[in-house]
Amino acid sequence: MNFKEVKKYLIIFTGISIIVFYCFFTLISFIFYPLPYSPINNALSDLGCYNFNPKGAIFYNLGCILTGILLFPFFIGFYIWYRDKVWHKLLGYSFQILGGIFSINLIMVGIFSEDFPIQHSIFSIALFLSFLVVLILGSIFLGFHPESIKIIIVYGIGVIIFNFIFTFIIFLTLFGVISLESLSSFTFLEWFSIFTALGWVGLLVYNTYKIF
Repeated sequence: MNFKEVKKYLIIFTGISIIVFYCFFTLISFIFYPLPYSPINNALSDLGCYNFNPKGAIFYNLGCILTGILLFPFFIGFYIWYRDKVWHKLLGYSFQILGGIFSINLIMVGIFSEDFPIQHSIFSIALFLSFLVVLILGSIFLGFHPESIKIIIVYGIGVIIFNFIFTFIIFLTLFGVISLESLSSFTFLEWFSIFTALGWVGLLVYNTYKIF
C-alpha cells in the first residue's frame, strides 16, 4: 500500500468511525436519559448535562471527545485531494486548519458540558461558527476538483445555507434580539445541523472512495 492509499483509507476509516462513534454514544446517552426527551424540546447538549442525565451524560460527552479526536486524522487525509495549483493547495490548507479548530471545539464541548454554562456556550458558538467556515472552504476546495461528485457539492451548499441561518439565530440571541427562552424553540435546528453534518462526512467518504 503506497502513501496515497494510506491517505485514502485514513479518510474512509476515520469518516465511518466518526459517524458510528457519535451516533452510538448519543444513542446510549439517550437510553439513560430519565426525563421525557425530544428534538423539539431538548438540545443535543442536554444529553451531556449531568444534572439532567446523571447516568448517561458521560457517554454523550465521551462521544463528542472521541469524535473530535477522530476528526483530526480525517481532515489530515484530505491532502490526497490537493491539485498542483497553488491557490487550490492554499484552500486545502485553510480547510484542514479550520477543520482542526472545529475538532478542538467539539472536544471542548464534550469536556465542558452544560453543567459549565459559560464555557459550554463559548465553545458551542465557536463549534457552529467554525463548522460553517469549514463547510464553505471544504465545498470550494472539493468543488474545484475535476472528479468531485457535483451532487455532493450541491448538498454541501444546502447545508451551508441552513447552518448560516442557524448561526445567525445564535448571534441574534447573543445580542439580545432573541431571548434564551425563545432559542429553546429552535432546538430541532441543532439536531438538523449535526446530523446533516454527519451526512456530509459520509458523502465525502464515498466521494474519496470513488475518486481514488
